[in-house]
Amino acid sequence: MKLFTPLFIAGLTVLASAAQAAPAKLSGTVTDIFGPRFVLDTTSERVLVDLGPRGAGKITLRAGQKLEIEGNLIRNELKATRVTMPDGHAYEVRKNGKTWREWLTGKPGPEAATPFSAEQAKTVATNAGYAVSGEPQEKKQHFEVMASKDSKSYQLQVHRDGRIEPMPAFGIAETRKLASDKGYTLTGDPVAMKKHFRVTAEKAGKTYELDLHRDG
Repeated sequence: MKLFTPLFIAGLTVLASAAQAAPAKLSGTVTDIFGPRFVLDTTSERVLVDLGPRGAGKITLRAGQKLEIEGNLIRNELKATRVTMPDGHAYEVRKNGKTWREWLTGKPGPEAATPFSAEQAKTVATNAGYAVSGEPQEKKQHFEVMASKDSKSYQLQVHRDGRIEPMPAFGIAETRKLASDKGYTLTGDPVAMKKHFRVTAEKAGKTYELDLHRDG
């Protein structure tokens, strides 16, 4: 009997978590946008809405849009399942509810493992206010995207869950500037290595082979 007690307790915990989800339907105006999440002003309250990576890849949001959202309210956040745009077009952005396997393990089932494409990564970055330049490069767990915002250049790591990790851009132009700032004169073109650039340079009459890293 003791062998089944932890599983029984886990099942009760899962049922309690599921009970916290309340179906909701709201209409309002988009104000602030944070990747796949945004704030919806319903005039009576401001609600944080989560589109999820699938929804963020389908929908381009703009502040001022009037939307109708259906979903599940969990811990003061609305997990959207359906979004109706100002023109009346409706998007299904998430399955309504979870399977018993998802509730029990906390992980999505195989049917929910939808691909995360380069176009979705670009949409997530654009919704966060970045101007994307070039095509996203697929990595093991994210896409790397070159973009700019507020007159600054960044290399973004865009993740499936909508997280964006911005890093200052570090390309050939930045490499040349870094070497110059440190008093070196380049005698060749920078060569991209795995995590840095390598270049030949001169300083005070001596020749060097430099490994130039993002952190300077």
